[in-house]
Amino acid sequence: MKYVSTRGLAPAVSFREALFTGFASDGGLLVPETIPVVTEDVLSEWRSLKFPQLATAIAGQFVDDNDIPLSILQKLFVDAFDKFRIHENGDICPLVTLRNGVKVLELFHGPTMAFKDLAMSCVSELMQYYLQISGARATALVVTSGDTGSAAIESVRNRKSINVVVMLPHGRCNPIQQRMMTTVVEDNIHVFAMEGTTDEGDVVMKQLLMDAALNDKYNMLTMNSNNWVRIMLQITAYFYAYLNTTGPSDGRRVQIVVPTGGAGNISAGFIAKLMGLPIDLKSAVNTNDTLFALLNGGRLACGVAHKTYAYSMDIQLPVNLERVLLFASGYDFDAVRNVMSTFEETGVADLPGCMLKKLRDSIECQRVGNDDIIETIRTTWLSSEYLLCPHTATAMKCALNNRIASGPDLEPGRPATSAVVIATASP
Repeated sequence: MKYVSTRGLAPAVSFREALFTGFASDGGLLVPETIPVVTEDVLSEWRSLKFPQLATAIAGQFVDDNDIPLSILQKLFVDAFDKFRIHENGDICPLVTLRNGVKVLELFHGPTMAFKDLAMSCVSELMQYYLQISGARATALVVTSGDTGSAAIESVRNRKSINVVVMLPHGRCNPIQQRMMTTVVEDNIHVFAMEGTTDEGDVVMKQLLMDAALNDKYNMLTMNSNNWVRIMLQITAYFYAYLNTTGPSDGRRVQIVVPTGGAGNISAGFIAKLMGLPIDLKSAVNTNDTLFALLNGGRLACGVAHKTYAYSMDIQLPVNLERVLLFASGYDFDAVRNVMSTFEETGVADLPGCMLKKLRDSIECQRVGNDDIIETIRTTWLSSEYLLCPHTATAMKCALNNRIASGPDLEPGRPATSAVVIATASP
């Protein structure tokens, strides 16, 4: 499997090169040159797998044996998930059914209690594997408003071959997660506060990663979701949600509702759909609603980031939108390059009609304000005695808006579709 740029002008690279790459040389993001399709027979075989085993099986669809043999990949992932809590279902990600019928997939039982632990722990193991072979060192850049930085730091602390440089926006970070980052004393961890927003930090990070001289000197990469391997590992949650919600050959589709900031998670869900998984995707955004506006009006434009209770979603330009557009266009590199070039030059870009139609057919999006976040947390606690974090509350609000639920006590007339909310952080 080779990896190509969303903009179509950079040479294809190997899995190892994709892991240690921030951006392609033409400024795009890396994606697999083809999307593997999973057959019903393979899906049936995967039904018995626990989350770590499923992650290995899915990664094996994108990683050739000459990159990493499957037996080594399995061992790396076993080590990666060793710090995760095992639950009553014998797995690290419980699927909880609430009294309102909605299922919640809890992805936050790792060391920093956020879903990014799942992918970060594997990325760290993969980096260490290659660096031990080469004897090299690497510098990982991270821009964060909280959960990404905490998970990245925890995954690599005390690794002598990996330095992490974290940039967090001053005054825009959850105080608890800020302390989780700034109180780490290991020599390979470096945390800086920056003026401005996460979006502005992303611009600086791209400039650094695109600087060839700096890359030659420091062997730089990113552990943000710009990194393809982060996206690859997040695909697992969608297969896990589907396989643990449906039975063999029952014909149901599953709607998966995803809190969306940088659009890495929704990109992973889009890939899962392209792989043949019968799911419907619903994206929940806060008032930083670029994706919502794009789907409704067909125009890509960004404003100033707003501070919300769902702070990790306070992003005006989702960095993975470029990947989403490529998948929606059917890998039309020229169209994506034209959209992104126009946007970078003028701040505004209109999507081609065919791309916009496929995007609307593939992803539904709803916007959730601060008042609705608080009200959803309150009502979910009162109705189900289940406490949501603000990010997960945005997805729960969208699921309840559609009145789609799963479970044995469905109201008459409800569609035969199950709803699974992705829970991204511990409350």
